[in-house]
Amino acid sequence: MKFSLAATEYVQPALGATKTNLVIGAVGLLVLLWIAFLWARRLALSARLGQSWKHRRRRLSMLVMAELGVQIINLAFFIIPNAAFIATPCSRAFRWLIGATAGVRWTCWNTLFMLICIHAHNVNTWQPTESESKPPAGLKTESSAKRTETLVLDGPWMLHWTKLILWFVTFAVIIAAVTTTIKIDWVQTTDSCGDGGWQCKPTASIQAVFGLIIALAGAWFVLWLFLIYRGKWHLYGLPYADHKVANLFLRLQERSRWIFIVFFSLSLALLWYVRSDACASSIFSWLGLLPMQILATLNIGSWAYMMMPISADQETPVLQMRLQQFAWTRIQHEQVQRQREKGGHQEAPSGKPPPLFCMERAFAGLYWSGLVYDSHEAEQWQAKMAWGYELLGLEAHELIWEHRLDTKALLGWGPGGITVGFRGTASWRNALSDLQAWRIPHPPLRVPILITGHSLGGALGVLAAYDLAQAAAKQGLNVRLACYTYGAPRVGNHSFAADHEQVVPDSWSIVNDQDIVARRGKLWILYKRSGHRVIVNTRGDLIVRPSFAEANVQRIPGGGSIQQHYLASYQQALLAVCLAQFSAKRYQEGMQGVLALSLAARPLAVLFQQDFGLSSEDMAELARASESTPEKWRVRRKQMRTCSGAAETWRDAAAASLI
Repeated sequence: MKFSLAATEYVQPALGATKTNLVIGAVGLLVLLWIAFLWARRLALSARLGQSWKHRRRRLSMLVMAELGVQIINLAFFIIPNAAFIATPCSRAFRWLIGATAGVRWTCWNTLFMLICIHAHNVNTWQPTESESKPPAGLKTESSAKRTETLVLDGPWMLHWTKLILWFVTFAVIIAAVTTTIKIDWVQTTDSCGDGGWQCKPTASIQAVFGLIIALAGAWFVLWLFLIYRGKWHLYGLPYADHKVANLFLRLQERSRWIFIVFFSLSLALLWYVRSDACASSIFSWLGLLPMQILATLNIGSWAYMMMPISADQETPVLQMRLQQFAWTRIQHEQVQRQREKGGHQEAPSGKPPPLFCMERAFAGLYWSGLVYDSHEAEQWQAKMAWGYELLGLEAHELIWEHRLDTKALLGWGPGGITVGFRGTASWRNALSDLQAWRIPHPPLRVPILITGHSLGGALGVLAAYDLAQAAAKQGLNVRLACYTYGAPRVGNHSFAADHEQVVPDSWSIVNDQDIVARRGKLWILYKRSGHRVIVNTRGDLIVRPSFAEANVQRIPGGGSIQQHYLASYQQALLAVCLAQFSAKRYQEGMQGVLALSLAARPLAVLFQQDFGLSSEDMAELARASESTPEKWRVRRKQMRTCSGAAETWRDAAAASLI
């Protein structure tokens, strides 16, 4: 049964939509050609300067350029049939043009799917054989020379041979679809559409081959999902710092490719199957689907622009690598800073070496922040305070309580310096303070002194650290001030954040994964975080000074967790970083760093014994076994407990340890 439609009812309305296709397609093509020109100019400049490309950058550049070239061809063969339809909508030759151009476009889609899956596979880990273990020329090996695992990105192209099988199968179905399409007499007249019509109802053969194409597109989608999440699972078990680029690249793919693939699948299903016998569905399926072209152009164009090399010989700057270093103990912190001063690394605006994050100080600040919450407890208060003294080198303390807003600050002093911790939200009056989201000029001087604080206490700490640094500068005092906050919201605008960085350079805002308080509250561009960001999570990742891209891909869009805002969750995350040093995620000197932490202060040794089931002697034994007897190390590692990490349990253990 044939379904026909007179030209006056269909051809004229279709011409308007086709003109829209033509204009938008031409604009997209010009944009991609401009990006391709910028790429070509950069490559020509690199060749003229004799610059060599590193293996990974060369491989990634080839894939991105291939995607860009394929989409340019795709758009060109999207424009051609739409232009022909506008010129001669009722020509019998239209069926040949439809078949040929549709075949090229679907081959482009097939190739793009393969390239997307290759990108996803590249961030999976690969275990080379002995003959393959030699790294490619120009490839920089990982920090741990004894690791044999690397990325598929570093391996030979033949690792992707299975994708070629799916590509050829899909290509064969596309050829069948094109052949079937050419045989259809779309136009029922030879010269005009006045008295004729269009053959719009798809035949059984067209429905079959088109169904196969959609099924194969779904197979590409399933393959991409498998490769992305297998790579994600593998990377979660490896040190973030050693595979930072792979983590960043994987998360960017996860964000952008999801939208592209899902939207592509929905476009096909809705347009073809909802009304498969409608002329609009039939003709636009073969002229090309505009929403798919728009999304592919935006996705591939943005990827190509982001991946465009600034210079062929420019790798990750040494400064960025140095800024993301950290120290396990305060002793190591002092040593590294002295080495930086002697080495002349003066990158900070003040002319001094950039500040260095310290894990021992982070644990100490976390403990002191918890003590402010416990200040109302008379029982065991002195025992808990004794641990705080030992962690921070203090001898005395005083609790300051401002009753109007129920704000508490715990001030301690001694040979180790001055420590001030602010309490977070613990009452309705505190909650009312949290809701004060309006901005006011910051007064030139306040009394509170801060080193650490959680939640609302962290926000107060940022302000107090700023005041203290300014007051000390006015008095001509040489004060070494460090500010460590946990889950603190943003407290000022961009100007305040920039000024705070100058006044309090050694300021660290620790964020636990998806902590909703620390992650939200930006109010578009009104508020900005003060201090250097440190992201931790219970997977054992520690990201010091993440770049803008790193910080954003770590955040789940529209997500946020109140549970990860709790003080106990921050302790769990810091413990997970330490526990990861006894696994495949360890840093090169990670086990020795945690061992040094346990020896630096008795409370930390008790904490590790409590949550890991490891004494300092056990840690030393494991560190030796990892080098000499790996099997013994793996067996002992399996016996270790995962960190439960209740913050109150750690503080309560203080009393028991002193009995």
